[in-house]
Amino acid sequence: MKPQSRDTTRPLAKAWWSLALFLPSVATAFLVGEGIPGMFGWTEPSSRPAWWVLALALGVSTLILASPLLLTARYSAKASRVGVAGAWLPVIVGSAIVFGFVGINLSSGILVLIG
Repeated sequence: MKPQSRDTTRPLAKAWWSLALFLPSVATAFLVGEGIPGMFGWTEPSSRPAWWVLALALGVSTLILASPLLLTARYSAKASRVGVAGAWLPVIVGSAIVFGFVGINLSSGILVLIG
């Protein structure tokens, strides 16, 4: 197996580093997800927001959280075009983060609605 040059592996390194953008996007998504119900008047922890408020908060916060995947996918695609092995692995890791976030928040929202 021939070693790959630095120019060949640079897009893959950028794809992995783009996953660091999940740190601020998780924080922002959390703040937005908690802030949307507050904007509509549900500020008490004991009150139960309407389902559409929860759905709006989940949708907007998911879009914010998933935004770094665009950059990760761009760099992974560049790495894949030049033949770097494992080029799509950063996208898989980022997608797992997003799906985990959505799963936890969706189950939490369902528990709030039925509880």
